[in-house]
Amino acid sequence: MAKGDLNGDGQEDLLIGASSGQPTTAFVKEGSRFLLREIEGLTGDKSIQEADLQIFDVDGDGDQDVIAAAGGYMAEDEKQYRHVLYRNEKGNFVKEELPLPPFSASVVRTFDFDKDGDLDVFIGCRVKKWNFPLSNNSYLLINNKGKFTLDEKFSFDLGMVTDANWSDYDGDGWQDLIITREWNSVMILKNEKSNSLNPISDPAMERKHGLWSCVIAGDFDQDGDDDYLLGNLGLNHRFTISEKYPMRVYSIDLDKNGYIDPVSTSYWKDEKGDMQEYPINYLDELAAQSPFFRKSFTSYTKFSFSTANQIINTDTISAKNTFYVNTTTSYVLWNDKGKFTWQELPVEAQVAPVKKLLVHDFNGDTFNDVLIAGNDHTYDVSTGNYDSNKGLILLGTGSKEFTTMPPSQSGLLLNGQVESLIHLKSDTLSYVIGGINRSKLQFIN
Repeated sequence: MAKGDLNGDGQEDLLIGASSGQPTTAFVKEGSRFLLREIEGLTGDKSIQEADLQIFDVDGDGDQDVIAAAGGYMAEDEKQYRHVLYRNEKGNFVKEELPLPPFSASVVRTFDFDKDGDLDVFIGCRVKKWNFPLSNNSYLLINNKGKFTLDEKFSFDLGMVTDANWSDYDGDGWQDLIITREWNSVMILKNEKSNSLNPISDPAMERKHGLWSCVIAGDFDQDGDDDYLLGNLGLNHRFTISEKYPMRVYSIDLDKNGYIDPVSTSYWKDEKGDMQEYPINYLDELAAQSPFFRKSFTSYTKFSFSTANQIINTDTISAKNTFYVNTTTSYVLWNDKGKFTWQELPVEAQVAPVKKLLVHDFNGDTFNDVLIAGNDHTYDVSTGNYDSNKGLILLGTGSKEFTTMPPSQSGLLLNGQVESLIHLKSDTLSYVIGGINRSKLQFIN
C-alpha cells in the first residue's frame, strides 16, 4: 500500500498492490472521500503479487510514477518475479521492466543516494524461491534523469530482507541504509559519499539475531540524530530462545534434488529434564516436505524422542547453512552520534510480532510518537496465531523513554495481521489506514 498524487489534483491518493486473486486497486481522494477508480495501465489484475509500492516522480516531469516490486511465494517459476516501473505519461501509466534479475522482493525504498537531484531505488530480496532460508541478492538502482541503471557494485548479498530505511545514522550528511533481516541481524550499510554502500562493524548489532520484521527512524530523544525502532517476534510465544538456546533453521537438501528442505529447531526439556534441540515441526509436516523423514521414522514415538542431531546430524551442517535466532525482543536503538544503546520496548509492545511502525505526533506535544501494529497468522497449528496486538501507541517524551497508550485510550483498533500502515492528512482530516491481510482496509479518523 502506498500514498501519492496519482491524478495530479494535489491530493494524496491510495494505491493497493495486487495479491493472489486480487487486482491492483486505486482509491482517489475526492473531497473528503476516497473513491475507487480505474487508472489506465496501472490498476487491474496482475500476474504476480506486488510486495511493495512506491509513488514518486522518477523523471522530474512533475507527475507521479509508480514502482512495483514483485514478491510472495505463489509463482511457480522465479522468472515471473519481474519488478516494474509504471511511468506516468499524462495520466496514462506505461509499464517498463526495471533492469534487475527476477527475484521475490520484500521492500522498495527511495532516496537521492548520490545527491544528483533524483530519487534512486533500493529493492530488497525476501527469499529465494524453493530455497528458504536462502535469498537472492538485493539491489540499489541508480536513477540517471529518469533512467535506471544497475551497477554490480550495488548488488548486495544481504540475506532475507524484511524492511529498510534511509537515514543518516552518523551525521556525515549522507543517507545510509538500515536493514532488518529474518533469521539474521540488523545491518547498516554506510553511504561512502555515493561511491559504495558498505556494512558497518557493530559487534552488539551483529550478535543479536532475530526475526526482525521492520525498522523506522525518528529523533525520539530530541538530540539531533535519528533513533530506530526495530520490530521482532515479541516475547509471547511457546519457544525458549536465548544465546544459550537459539532457535535454528538448517538449510539442507535431504533429497539431493536441488531444492532446500529446511528444518527448524528449538529447545525443550527431554524426559530427564535436560534441554535438548528438537524439530519444531511434527513428523507429518516434515514428511510432506521430504520422503527422508518417512524412510527414517516409521514410529511417531521414536520421532518424538529423537533430537535434531539424531534426525539430521546437525554436527555435519556448516555454519553458512545454519541460521539462528537468539532474541525475539522488539527494541529501540538509541543513537548517540553513531553509537547505539539497545533498549527493550515496553512489555505491552512484546505481546505479539511487531510488523509495521508509523511515526507521527498523535497527541500534538511536538514529540514523535509511534504506532505499533502487527500480528502473524502464518504459523502452524501447534504454534497458533499471534494476534494480541490491537494497535499500540508509544508516546514520545523528548527523552529516552516512551509512555504507552493502549487502544482503550487511543481509540485505535487494528484487528488481524497488519501488513501496511499509512497516515494521510488533509486540511480538515487525519487518517490512519491499516492494510489487513485477508480483510478490509481499516480507516481510523
